[in-house]
Amino acid sequence: MTKEAIAVEVVPSTLGLERATPSRPEPREVPSLFDDLVHRMPEKMPPAPAPPSVDEVSPRPDVEVLTAEEVRHHEQRTPAPPPEAILETSPTVKDSLVQHVEVNCEALLGFLVALSRIASVDAPNVLSSVKLTYQPGEHPKLYAEAANAAMWALVRLDAGGGREEFSVVLPLQRAINILKYLRGECERVLIGLDHEQIHLGPLSLPHGGPVGDFTPRPSLHTVEARAVLPAFYLEEVATRLTPVLGDALGRAGSSGIHIDFSQQVAVASNGERYNILRMPRMGVESRLVRVSPPAVTVAPEFFTYLMAVVDREWTGVQINATQIAAVGEDYAIVARCSMGNYEGWRENVRSYPGHWVVDKTALQEKLQEAMSFDGQATLRLRFDANQDMGSLNCYVDTGESYHGKITARRDTGAPPVVSARVGLYELVEAVDACRGGLIRLGFEDAKGANTQAVTVQGEDNDFIAIIPPRK
Repeated sequence: MTKEAIAVEVVPSTLGLERATPSRPEPREVPSLFDDLVHRMPEKMPPAPAPPSVDEVSPRPDVEVLTAEEVRHHEQRTPAPPPEAILETSPTVKDSLVQHVEVNCEALLGFLVALSRIASVDAPNVLSSVKLTYQPGEHPKLYAEAANAAMWALVRLDAGGGREEFSVVLPLQRAINILKYLRGECERVLIGLDHEQIHLGPLSLPHGGPVGDFTPRPSLHTVEARAVLPAFYLEEVATRLTPVLGDALGRAGSSGIHIDFSQQVAVASNGERYNILRMPRMGVESRLVRVSPPAVTVAPEFFTYLMAVVDREWTGVQINATQIAAVGEDYAIVARCSMGNYEGWRENVRSYPGHWVVDKTALQEKLQEAMSFDGQATLRLRFDANQDMGSLNCYVDTGESYHGKITARRDTGAPPVVSARVGLYELVEAVDACRGGLIRLGFEDAKGANTQAVTVQGEDNDFIAIIPPRK
């Protein structure tokens, strides 16, 4: 306490007591911190800062760094290339009396399959075999021959390894079976032999017979004419004409395809019905001036063999009255010819001014339905221009019957109403041999039942099938 005097003011109390109170000092203005803060704040607040990005929160390096363990796992996930060979074994080489000859397995198999069209696999011994002949030299070759009663054929393959010429008779069908097995095991096959067996790679088979008993190579006769034809005609003849032969292949005089080179026509017949194919793109040149080239009949195997071995767009043939031959770079075939039973084939050809036209697919479906009853049954065809419809009726010995209808269109010249009876299976084969999506059926213009043959054609004019009527 200071010595300065303190003024005391006496205030009356309700309780009758007196209390001394100090005097209050005069108020003094003191500066406020809030006022100073308000004075320094801007008139407009700045925008709020943007939130930090993911990279700012957890920054990443510019280049990804993998650890050695991660690299190893990544390499293990990458698929490895397939191996070229899963299991390799050394080929078994059997002892041989001659040095082994090496040939392409696939090529040898293909040529043997082609020769199987000539050789009769069901015949005994030599007739069901092929003769292999190896000729060494600067360009060694392996020749394979096959023959039957009507023709002889040969193929030639590139070979190597052997130094000695040899010949052997190989059982055809067994050799084909072995090569089919080996082609999945090796690309090339070694051929050897001993006194008892022939070795094809690691497998062996017995001799097919004495080499001296095999059919000798025929000599070529004097050429009277030459012809050049597109290779696709070989398939046309094999697929469109050969089926009509049927059982006639076993009968003398009718077992073959007749080719009239002067008319550029091929004909097949079983003695009752005919399939005729025009070949306008075939070129023929006669050796003698003003002498027409001969017309010959040849077994169908001649065309099926050439279809298997010819690898070019054109093929040439040599003809005379008794022989027809075709020779290429790696094949040859010689066949005997005959006139067969085709001397009067032109008299059986029918031509009608108009046709009834039906859809090929729809007709085939109806014929297959009828075939489910009896393929050898007689089919009755009836077409009526008033209804633009055709009917197919089939009756069998069991009492069952088939009735079908098909939409048809009549061309100008065709009979308005027609009825005919034909063999069901014969009509099926004729329709299958036609090309295009439409079938043209030709009938005789008769008021009653049709007693003449029915013609079947597709959209091309180069093929016609002639089916005889049935009673």
